[in-house]
Amino acid sequence: MTETLTNVDHEETDDAGYAMGFRTNVLPDGSLRWPELPDDTYYMSGHDGQKVVMVPSEDLVVVRMGFTPAADDEPSERQLVADAIAALG
Repeated sequence: MTETLTNVDHEETDDAGYAMGFRTNVLPDGSLRWPELPDDTYYMSGHDGQKVVMVPSEDLVVVRMGFTPAADDEPSERQLVADAIAALG
């Protein structure tokens, strides 16, 4: 699992933080993709808004099944995960 979550720095990429099928919260330069979520957050992004977000430090997995090809749901997805952490914490 560690290897699949290890970012490899590339000279050019359109998705910094992509690591063998997963996207990590910690980007190669050390900054966070989603600063409001724990560093160990990572996710898989599927077709038309489907997403699986995992937060090991919180023992949390959030699955979003959806069909929203034209919408940018990332802000609401981040908020959903943050709200779940707050509710379960």
